[in-house]
Amino acid sequence: MTRDTVSHGSRDDATVWRGRPMTQPLMMSGNQTKRTNPIRAIKRLTSASAIALAGAAVVYLIGTTMTVSAPRLRDLKVLLGEDHKTGVLFALWHGTHFPVLWHYRHSGFGVITSQSRDGEVLTGILHHLGCRCYRGSSSKGGTRALLETAKAVQGGVNLAVAVDGPRGPRGQVKSGILSIAKLSGAPIVPVACGLSHCQQFNSWDRYRLPLPLCHATIIVDEPFYVPPDTDDGQLESIRVSLETSLNALQVRADDLAAQTG
Repeated sequence: MTRDTVSHGSRDDATVWRGRPMTQPLMMSGNQTKRTNPIRAIKRLTSASAIALAGAAVVYLIGTTMTVSAPRLRDLKVLLGEDHKTGVLFALWHGTHFPVLWHYRHSGFGVITSQSRDGEVLTGILHHLGCRCYRGSSSKGGTRALLETAKAVQGGVNLAVAVDGPRGPRGQVKSGILSIAKLSGAPIVPVACGLSHCQQFNSWDRYRLPLPLCHATIIVDEPFYVPPDTDDGQLESIRVSLETSLNALQVRADDLAAQTG
């Protein structure tokens, strides 16, 4: 038996075994189905849970020392009007969502996470923050996540959507949030987060991890609406306008955060 080491996404070293299968197939009605090795499954689950617990501890360590300024998020009725009934779709760039999720911890805030290994860990961390997670992305489980989130937002759940995900390109709005808004009737509120002190990683989304004692500035722009009869041309116009709003908003948030640093 030999083994090769290959790279799979965020896992630096994944082992692929060649030769005899680790478990024997189970014969059922003439068809062969492979049984999952329960020990390996438990190890994978335990590992993800342990990483999520450690990640949540880091989030709380940083979050409890961070001050957040988000004046326009305090009263959404002022921003959206007294007759507003649905939840809100908060549109923001990947890598900038830490302050928003911390600000709304234990409020039943919704987040879309992928069905990948990284998504499993992130889901665990977010559960420790009291968030609702909807698993799916454009590459896997997207239709189910779209319908689930549209129903949830229509029922009043606020949802954070990293609009340039799941793999970028960075700074380009994808159509997913527009589809949710069209199905649910919920407004899209552009959000940008600036940090006075942070560690920026060399990942595709340039993830920004706040440093202890930093100040976070969260600002929002006027909401976008996507009526149910919006055609493809109008959707593209809204997408471009949302992208322009988010880019300008992020520059302003960074400038404001720099002033507090």
